[in-house]
Amino acid sequence: MSRPFFSPLLRPSLKPGVLFCLEAVLIATLVLPASAATRRENELAQTYNFDIHQRERVIQRENATLAQEIAGLQDHEALQYLLDELKKEPPAVCKALLLDAAARLYEAIGDEREALAYSQKAHEADPTASEIKSHALRLDSRVNPVPSTVQKIRVFNQNHGLSLSAGLGLEYASNVVLEPVNPANATNKEDTAATQELSLSKAWKWQLRPFAQESGYNFSSYAYFEHSVLNLIVQSLDHRLQYSGMLRGHRLSGQIKLGFNHIFNDAAALLWSGETGADAFWDLENRRLQLDTHVTYRRSTYFTKANQGQEGDNYSISFGVLRHLDANKAHSLRLAIEEIYENTDSRTSRYSEPGVKVTYKNTTPRFGFDSIAPYAGYKWRWYDMAALGGPRRRDQQWSAGMKLERRIAGHHIFAVKGAFTENDSNLAASHYRNTQFSLNYTLDL
Repeated sequence: MSRPFFSPLLRPSLKPGVLFCLEAVLIATLVLPASAATRRENELAQTYNFDIHQRERVIQRENATLAQEIAGLQDHEALQYLLDELKKEPPAVCKALLLDAAARLYEAIGDEREALAYSQKAHEADPTASEIKSHALRLDSRVNPVPSTVQKIRVFNQNHGLSLSAGLGLEYASNVVLEPVNPANATNKEDTAATQELSLSKAWKWQLRPFAQESGYNFSSYAYFEHSVLNLIVQSLDHRLQYSGMLRGHRLSGQIKLGFNHIFNDAAALLWSGETGADAFWDLENRRLQLDTHVTYRRSTYFTKANQGQEGDNYSISFGVLRHLDANKAHSLRLAIEEIYENTDSRTSRYSEPGVKVTYKNTTPRFGFDSIAPYAGYKWRWYDMAALGGPRRRDQQWSAGMKLERRIAGHHIFAVKGAFTENDSNLAASHYRNTQFSLNYTLDL
């Protein structure tokens, strides 16, 4: 039987560094007993982490000894070995290639849908591997044929490092809260808004591995049907320096972001802000855990009809733990703890908001949706407005909601969201409840 999967991996002329190393690991797992394969895998993993020259020597030795051994291995046998190794939760240094190899074997035996599923998992495991991403896009174009115009746009975006998405929707709120402008108070107005969203990002060709650069622009608007004074426009522009590497055999990724935000509300509220932040993610594959942290500092200038330029600082920090509940990562549970602190230069007010949020996500298709994600959260808020002669405000806020998502043909995304919030305050005027429902369609290119 022909071996379309292995032939490009074993040509001596192809030596793409890390990928080649992982291919040698894959071949070892297919043709050797488990104990020997584990020893070879550990040797290669250590080589990958610490010594590039030693890695190249090991690659050459592995290819020389294993090329002949796989010649008689059938596709179905190789696939079964591979799936068994994946169940053992291999180190992160090997997992992306193992998933990609499974995708290519499924493709070789004619099961392109399974091939696409494994190829997408491989891309999630290592988003920086261009060969894996290209393979996933090729499979997606065959499994989910799209109109020629859309396909041309997607190919153009891929070739130029672009990512584009646009969305339309409807959002109902029983008590509108203008969260980006003033999350402290509700408007006591019931209304429905037509929403628009646009997101554009550009990955720059300059790359110094393991670093990369990306710029982005985001736009969203809310046009309310009955109370136009609530209309809201939010824009942001940012540049990110991204990192993806290994730490103690586990994938570590993160980014540093510099951004600028502009928020406009028809009630003559205008907010300009510059921000800087850092995000980090550490995947502990063998424990099915992902640890993350986010830190942001924002400097804002806030204008209203009554105030012509109040400035302030906003700090936020959060820590999260995501636990995959099964080997296929179809079920996950995330716990996040965050703190937000804001202080104005005139010291007329200070604001603090510690909170906790628990989210469960199920990506096994059910009830016609590809993913189901319920959540629940609690926040404790305090406001110090004593400088204005006002009382100290203390809030407790409970929230719960759910998001249902369906993806069609790879690039059409339909989402249904529902949420309920109750803000209990020691000031009667600040007590409110809000129920929200939204329907959204997004075209992801």
